[in-house]
Order: sequence, then structure tokens, then C-alpha cells
Amino acid sequence: MTLSRTSLLSPDSDADLRVPFTDLSIQWRQIEEKALPDIHRLFETGAFSLGPFVAQFEQAAGEYLGIAHAIGVNSGTSALHLALIAAGIGPGDKVLVPSHTFIATAWGVLYVGATPVLCDVEEESANIDLADAERRLDPAVKAIIPVHLYGQPADIAGVMAFAARHRLVVIEDAAQAIGARFGSRRVGTFGLCGCYSFYPAKNLGAAGEAGLVVTADEAIARRLRALRHHAQSERYVHDELGFNYRMEGLQGLILGHKLPLLDGRRAGASSRRPITSGLPACRSPCRKWCTAIMCSIFTSCAARTATGWAIICGEQESKPDCTIRCRCMLSRRWPVS
Repeated sequence: MTLSRTSLLSPDSDADLRVPFTDLSIQWRQIEEKALPDIHRLFETGAFSLGPFVAQFEQAAGEYLGIAHAIGVNSGTSALHLALIAAGIGPGDKVLVPSHTFIATAWGVLYVGATPVLCDVEEESANIDLADAERRLDPAVKAIIPVHLYGQPADIAGVMAFAARHRLVVIEDAAQAIGARFGSRRVGTFGLCGCYSFYPAKNLGAAGEAGLVVTADEAIARRLRALRHHAQSERYVHDELGFNYRMEGLQGLILGHKLPLLDGRRAGASSRRPITSGLPACRSPCRKWCTAIMCSIFTSCAARTATGWAIICGEQESKPDCTIRCRCMLSRRWPVS
């Protein structure tokens, strides 16, 4: 079925139009011919945890992003956790985070024993509002996590200036934004660390769970590589508390085949703008400093039909009361500020 503004808004329809978030089999068919021989090699060699396919993907991802070190892990949540450890954030510290985000942004802060400070977001972008963040500063605030929500860059130039002024560490949550640019640079490469998620439905999705941490700091990269592998400096020598956060070989293999196709998916997202332009409750996510948005969720868009809402893009199949909002809701049992 071909979607258009006319078909979406037609009053003749007597049923809600339900559009699945994504069909992952399409992506598999794009890489199947080239990936299958590598999958056979993976099983023949038994390189299931880290291994050559992960190393090759890390090298390719670093080159694509334009950063020296890319460390594959088992999820975007783990990426945030390790980045905060490597940044030296811990108990007694506070971290500025946007209130409009997925819960994993706050989990990373809580995992290291710090306190998330929930900041309001800009109406235009739904990303962190630096004016509100300024009002929430106190001596315990040591870091800020800007989230590039829906693939739309936060005002990272403003974030970096804000962080320099207040001596804060910047950890970028680019879970939905691999490939997006701020000016001439890819998001995730501005702060001390950048964190990406490769959950299957992301714009670059694995065949399961996977994530990535990037950094330009060699010492930080060395520590991150150790931390994901039980903090081993050498085999069976553990220098600190470590974690089993290794990327699987299969995920590195699949991601390595999908990465060269990533910019083509951005072009596909742009082609949907004529369909959604002008629809009720629909707004393009583009901002004045976005030169090449990589949309994970193209837009928060809903069109009114005769009998209900048709959700164009959503985190799951559309429902009449569905909206694309993932507020960071924390129970009172968790320390938040």
C-alpha cells in the first residue's frame, strides 16, 4: 500500500490505519547474500564473543564517525554505564540529564551511585534546555548528558560551552543518532565519550543487543576495553570491578554489513517528508544547525482519520492513544533531583 497525505486523511476509511514501526526483514534481505558466508565462518571459527568481526566493526565505526577509539559493548545502556565510570562519576555526584528521554540515560547515572538531575527540554527540539540546566547547578553537579533525541542533535556547541564554563564532563547519549551531524562533525564525538545503541529497531540495528562507546582519549579507551571484559588488564588479572559487557561476534558481523548502508537510510527518511508535511500534529525535527540529520524516529507524527489516529511512526504498532514520548519517569525510591 502506498501512503500519501490524501490516503491518510481520507474520511472514507472506516478503520484506523495501523503502520508497524519497522520491518526488520527488509534490512536482512539487503545484506543476506554477503552476510551468510561470514556467518558460516563465524560458526566455523567459534568467534562468538568479541573476536575479528567485532574488531573490524569497531575500526569501521571509528572511521565512519571520525574518532580514534570505538569500543563495542552489549547495549547502549552498558555504554552509558561504562562511560560514566571512565569519567570518574560516582556516589555523591550529580549529573544533569534531560527529563524527556529513554530511562537508560538515568540508569547509567544510578548504576554508578550518582544522582540524576532532571532538566526541562526545549519546546523546539525536545532536547535539554541549558537555561533550565543552569538553574539546577550546585557544587555536586559533575557531568551533563545531552541526548540527541530521535536522531536530532542537541545544541552540542552550547552544551560544550556550558560544560567548560562550569567544569563539567560531557557524556553524549547518541543512542538514536549514529550518523547525525552537528556542523561538520558526527554527534557522539564532542564529549569525553559518546554512547550508541544498536537495538534492532534503531537506524543501525544489530541482530540482538549491542552498543558502542567512542572516545578520542587513548587512556579512557584502554580502560573502557578492560571494563567491558571483567576489567582484565591481562588474562585473569582484574584491576578493578569489571563487567561482562562484551559485544558478541554475531553482532559485530551484522553491524559491519549494515554500516555501509546507513547513510542510504537517511536519504530514505528524507523522502518521507512530502508524505508527512502538513499533517496535523506533525513537525519536521530539523533545526537550524542540523546539516545531515540521521533520524531514528523520523518524526512524532499523527494524522487524524475518520475514526481515530493513524500513527505514522511509533515505538510499536500504532494505538489510538499512542504518542511517541519516553519521559524519564523514576519512582520516588530512586534518588533524583
